[in-house]
Amino acid sequence: MSLMSGTKRIQIKSRKQHIRLWFEFYKICLTQIEFKKNLMQSRHFYKPWGNVLDIKFDDWWNINKDLFGPTRVEEISKISKHPNSLNLVIPLNQKLTTILNNVKTIIETKQVSRLKEIGVNHKTLKSLDKGFGEYELSSKEIKGQSIYQILLIYQVFIKHNKPPINKEFLINIHEFLKERPRSILRSFRSINEDLHKYTPGQLDNEIRVIRRNIKQGYNVLKNVSLGKFP
Repeated sequence: MSLMSGTKRIQIKSRKQHIRLWFEFYKICLTQIEFKKNLMQSRHFYKPWGNVLDIKFDDWWNINKDLFGPTRVEEISKISKHPNSLNLVIPLNQKLTTILNNVKTIIETKQVSRLKEIGVNHKTLKSLDKGFGEYELSSKEIKGQSIYQILLIYQVFIKHNKPPINKEFLINIHEFLKERPRSILRSFRSINEDLHKYTPGQLDNEIRVIRRNIKQGYNVLKNVSLGKFP
C-alpha cells in the first residue's frame, strides 16, 4: 500500500478550495529560479493578485475573490450572488434569435452598470468583458484531492532543498505529515508506518510513487508560472 493511499479522504471540490491550491502553487513558483522566465511572461496576468508571499490565503481571498467571477455560461441550480454574474430566466418557447438578441441587450446593459460600480469607464475599453477578472481554472474537472497531495509532497521536496528521492526523503515526508491536522492525515497512509520494515520491493514502489508526484508537481508549477491551473 502506498503512502498516498487511505481509507478516508478529505474532499477538495469547491471552487474556492481549487483556487487555494492555485494560490499555493503560485507562491512556490515565486521562490523557484527555474520559473523566473515564465513568470516574467505572465507578470501582467498575475499583477492584480498583488504580493502573495506575505499573506495567508483567507486574508488574500477576502480582498481578491472578485477576480474569480464565473466565466462560463452554464445552467445553475441556485442563484449566483457573485457581482460579476447575472441571473436570467430564459423562456424555452421563444425563438432562439429573439432570445439571443434580448440576452445580448440585457448583458451589455448590466456590464456597463457593473463596470461603473467598480470604477471602470466602459468607453475606454475595446470590449466590455475586458474590464472584469480573467482568472479561470483551466480544467472543468479538477482532482483536488490528488493535486493537494502533490502540493504537500512538493513542499517537503523544497523544504529539504530538492534531495534525492530515497528512503530518507520518505522519512522526511512522514515527519512533515505528523505536523498536519488530523483531517489531512486521514488521506495518507498511517504516519506511524515503520519504513524500516518495508521490503525492498515495497520501498522501491513507494519511491516510484513519490517521484511521480514530484514530476506532477513540477508540471503543475510550470502551468501556474504561465498563468494556468492546473
